[in-house]
Parts: sequence; C-alpha cells; structure tokens
Amino acid sequence: ALLLTASRDCTARLWDSRSSLGPVHVFQGHSNTVTAALFTADGRRAVTASDDCTIKVWDLKAAHTPLMTLKCGRKGVNGLALAARKNLMVAALDDGSA
Repeated sequence: ALLLTASRDCTARLWDSRSSLGPVHVFQGHSNTVTAALFTADGRRAVTASDDCTIKVWDLKAAHTPLMTLKCGRKGVNGLALAARKNLMVAALDDGSA
C-alpha cells in the first residue's frame, strides 16, 4: 500500500509500506511546512497543502513538478478534504475560514 505524509521540511513523501528503503518519492515545491497530504479518489494524484498559503496537485507518475498550484491568499492551509465523486476540495485556513 502507498502512504503519503506531510512534513515540516517543506516536503511531502510517498512511501511503499512493503519497503523499508525509504520514500518512493519526495514532493518538493512548498516553501513552508506541508500541513496536509492526501490522494485523490482515483489514486492518480496527490494533493498537498502548506503554511506557504498554497495547495499543490501532483501527478504520481510525473511527480517532479506540480500540475497545479492554488494560492490561498495570505493564510496558511491547515487541512484538506476531497469529495470522493466530485471535483470538490475544501481547505481549512489559519484564520478559521474554509
């Protein structure tokens, strides 16, 4: 099984639970703590959020550059939720708004 983790070092990491060799991939591109990381329902993409006030969408097969970067004003992003069957995402921001 694949696992996705968020990190204080401005990265998210993709792990294979069957391997102890370290992460399969390190997603780099945020400039502050990555606060949330999750897979899309189809399992083809990862979505990361950060205190750098951005949300990034990554293709798992070509993960070196994000497919999309969403700027969330001047507030960091504390959490994410994705709808399983819709193209809908909710982000929780530092100021308590969504």
